[in-house]
Amino acid sequence: MLSLIMKWTLVNINNLNPNKGYSLKEDTQHDLGRGKECILKCVSLYASRVHCSIFTTGDSIHVVDNQSSNGTYVNGNLITSGEKVALSENDIIGIGVRAVLDEKSLVLKVVKGD
Repeated sequence: MLSLIMKWTLVNINNLNPNKGYSLKEDTQHDLGRGKECILKCVSLYASRVHCSIFTTGDSIHVVDNQSSNGTYVNGNLITSGEKVALSENDIIGIGVRAVLDEKSLVLKVVKGD
């Protein structure tokens, strides 16, 4: 039987730095934050070095806050540090912020596809 693997993209929805998309590799951990080791870098002072991680497995996508200083938000709600939270298409992830505060804020929309 043919197995379909969803591909996921994170789209920056910051109106001051819009529409930059980040395609996520399948079955991989993607670290987000200010650190050099992060695949998606955020220059905001609200972001920690390795702020959170996005996990893609088959057709599912999850986020985990890595004990960041300012938290990770999903659809405006602060998630519990260390807890794996399932994401769906059109969910909004805030890195240290609930919403865009300035041009350095990283707020991402989860999109299916390349």
